[in-house]
Amino acid sequence: NLPSTEAEVSNLAMTADTMELLERNIGPFTFVSGFRTKELQSVLASTGEPTSAGTSFHELGRAVDIYPTTMGIAEFFAKILVDEELKNRFVEIAIKPGQNSIHLAINVPEDTRDPRVMALNADNVYARLTVDEITSYITPYMPSSEVAYDYAAAKLVTYNRMPLILTAAVALAGAAYLLLLSNRKTA
Repeated sequence: NLPSTEAEVSNLAMTADTMELLERNIGPFTFVSGFRTKELQSVLASTGEPTSAGTSFHELGRAVDIYPTTMGIAEFFAKILVDEELKNRFVEIAIKPGQNSIHLAINVPEDTRDPRVMALNADNVYARLTVDEITSYITPYMPSSEVAYDYAAAKLVTYNRMPLILTAAVALAGAAYLLLLSNRKTA
């Protein structure tokens, strides 16, 4: 179970740097899992371990599963979410209550996605958390529940933006058409 490409080694170095920052900013933790070859990933999937369809961030050297050693996973998870510097280093932040661990996938410079905040549910499926669910985790670490809700909605919940983009485009086209009609009537 060793990295075999330069990209995997480079990703592992970025992962190590981020884990050092995580320990400095939040606190100590123990690694449950890290880099996995495709073969190891297949073995885990065959045993019922939740794994990604396609290539996993673990296979790329960009993911770790950890458990905190001085606080509970909910507190550690929340503290990651409210730490701007840390949260922006991840493309996935997932709490796994049934396994008492947290899954983290590291962002790389060419990956500009917002972090997906998720939980592993009872069916061993990762599901994105809602604004209310995230708010319940982070409220103790924010000035108020309203501030926590606004922060979760603005910074931690990612949506498919295509419907919003299409709606905005249609609205702009309609406004441009109405402007064109009003200019024709005055001319």
